[in-house]
Amino acid sequence: MTSSRDTMTQRRRFAIARRSMAQDLKAGRETELAAMTGYVMRKANLRARVRRW
Repeated sequence: MTSSRDTMTQRRRFAIARRSMAQDLKAGRETELAAMTGYVMRKANLRARVRRW
């Protein structure tokens, strides 16, 4: 069972991943498809890290 602290940490990490996608698009560094692909990869990496705990 995960504690509420772990849940909040996980939510913050996902929010950071989503925010970085929007920043990449706004800065014109990536196309929408590339930004979405990067977002999916970051989210998968975060989930993998959370599962290890």
